[in-house]
Amino acid sequence: ENSQPQIQVIEDEERDYNQRHCAARNKIEGVIGDIKNRFDLLSNKYRRTPRTHHEIVVIASAIHNFVIKKRLS
Repeated sequence: ENSQPQIQVIEDEERDYNQRHCAARNKIEGVIGDIKNRFDLLSNKYRRTPRTHHEIVVIASAIHNFVIKKRLS
């Protein structure tokens, strides 16, 4: 009898977490899509090492954020 309210609270917390997680993931995937559309270097047609790819992603993200902040595009 006492376990039912606790189960409901856990289910509510899990549902709320899943909704926030889903919304955040959708936003992040949208931003990644924006960055990939802006920078052709991030397409899969170029072969590079994982280290180089990582560096390109970091630099492209910084440029993307700069452009958004300065409203250049």
